[in-house]
Formats: sequence, structure tokens, C-alpha cells
Amino acid sequence: MEKFHLVVHDIGGPVGFVLAAKNLEKVQSNTILNTMIDIQNFKKPLAMRPFEKKVLGEAELISITHATWPILFSQMGVNASSCSSSAEIKAYVDLLKREDEGKAFLQLMRNFNQTEEFQNLVQTALKNVGYPIQAVWGEDDPALTYDHFSKELEKLTDTQETHLLSLKHFLQEEVHEEIAAKIDSLIKRTY
Repeated sequence: MEKFHLVVHDIGGPVGFVLAAKNLEKVQSNTILNTMIDIQNFKKPLAMRPFEKKVLGEAELISITHATWPILFSQMGVNASSCSSSAEIKAYVDLLKREDEGKAFLQLMRNFNQTEEFQNLVQTALKNVGYPIQAVWGEDDPALTYDHFSKELEKLTDTQETHLLSLKHFLQEEVHEEIAAKIDSLIKRTY
């Protein structure tokens, strides 16, 4: 693996942090978008909890379709659903379910590693590292609220700057160019 600039979001945060922790010499920068950091004490938002339970999780997953997802997307994810085409919005469902009909997603929801050992691994990627870290946060995210997660950013990371945007959870859908510019600016400071 070559050197890389890491960008993480949502459930991908812990996955990306572990990747970084195991490849510290290859990480050039880290941009954090609305994700959990204090994994050990993470309490799943209400919208995620049904997926933890057998039968209920499967039923919830079945209810997420090309017809229903745009409603959830506009309520929880974005301020203006017109930011994405119908095909882009439906792609979330296709990626969630893939060939296994969502079994991998359910497994992830039911097997969050919240051990101290895992938290320490996450911390390895976020504190006392040789690369810059920034956060770009949708401050109107109804699930991963900035009020709560700002404390985690401050305490558990070496984030040099936080950019608050008046957006919900899928901020990259509405202001991808602005986020790309912030990532580019961080990258340029690493040279």
C-alpha cells in the first residue's frame, strides 16, 4: 500500500482509524466527517438500534427500498434532497444490500467492537501522530450531533481545525466541492 490521505465518515470512521493505526507511516492526513470516535462508550442513535436485534433488524432492512429510502435520506441525511439525483440516492440502498441482501451491514451493527483494546487502536490513529487531522462536521446531524461529538474531537484527537457546516449527516452529498477543497488545503500543508 502506498501513502494515502484518509477521509472517514459514519461507520467507516472506526474502520478507517484502524487502517491508519496499522499503517501510520503511510498516512499523510486524516479528515473526519461525522463519525464516532469514543467507540468504547458509543451509544447507537435511535435510527441504528433496530438493526441490533434479530428479526427486527431484518424487518427494518427489508423496509429500506428505493421507494422508502429517499424519505429517510431527506429527513435524516440532507437539507436539500435535490442535491443528489434519484440514481445517486437509490445507490445507497444498492450499496447497503449488495449481493448479500444486507447481511454484512447487520453483522456490523450487531458486532460493534467496543473493547478497550479496540479503542486504544483507534486512539493510535488520532493522537500524537505525524500527520494533520481536521474535522468537517454537519452541525445539524440528528444522529451524530456536534454538541456531543465535539467533546470527543477535542479530547480524543489532535484535530487542528474543525469546520462546522449547517448540514445534516450526508454533508458530502450537498457540499462535496467545499469538502474536497478543505481536504485539498490540508493535503497541500503536508508538502
